Amino acid sequence: MGARVAQSDEFSTRAAQLAQAGKGSFTVEVQQAITEADGSAGATVEPTRVPGVVTPPERRLFIRDLLNFGRTQSNAVEYVRETGFTNSADVVSENPSAGKPESDITFEMDSENVATIAHWIQASRQVLSDAGMLQSYIDGRLRYGLKLKEETQLLKGSGVGLNINGLFTQASQYANPGVDVTEDTKIDRLRIAMLQVQLAEYAADGLVLNPIDWTSIELTKDSQGRYIWAIPMPSMGRPCGACRWPPSLWLRTSS
Repeated sequence: MGARVAQSDEFSTRAAQLAQAGKGSFTVEVQQAITEADGSAGATVEPTRVPGVVTPPERRLFIRDLLNFGRTQSNAVEYVRETGFTNSADVVSENPSAGKPESDITFEMDSENVATIAHWIQASRQVLSDAGMLQSYIDGRLRYGLKLKEETQLLKGSGVGLNINGLFTQASQYANPGVDVTEDTKIDRLRIAMLQVQLAEYAADGLVLNPIDWTSIELTKDSQGRYIWAIPMPSMGRPCGACRWPPSLWLRTSS
């Protein structure tokens, strides 16, 4: 607006008079500016539309990676479990007169039902045909929802009704087998839990921790403020490895 006044003919004509008199007035014609207000040119200004959909963050899922896989067409999986082993092995002579000691093994049949995890979103064919990208987006979100529910079921499924019998549900309760620890910490409890697994003749080569607990362990310090926990980390900052005796996950192909 100031530039419009300074460049006007009226200002040039009256400049000398204003300098001598020190006071005066003149009129400068200014046409109405085009704005985004109603009745202006606002309807012609279109916002920039970014393609795609902003997707919420998704949880990193990993329980399935700890398991073996099998496939079935049935609604249940049966398996044989060893329930007892009487080990009578002993040192004997070359040809013992009383015979060699006899050992014994007992078994039982067990089974687990195959669970179905499903959900759907209502969308008309017209909507999906008008927005081809929308179908792919919905498919992706539905698959993520299935994986998220599967993760929860595999870890903490109750085994009641239609629910999967989860790893946590079947696990033995934490119990210190007799290790004397002063000022017990989460690191101590984690190590004792690994010992508990080892005393049961298994190998604790896979650990599942709440990220809050893992952060608390990593930030544990000694009395001088030095971090206690240290572990080599591979690329992406995630420890990795292979489980020696992982459970099996059986998948049923659906039509």
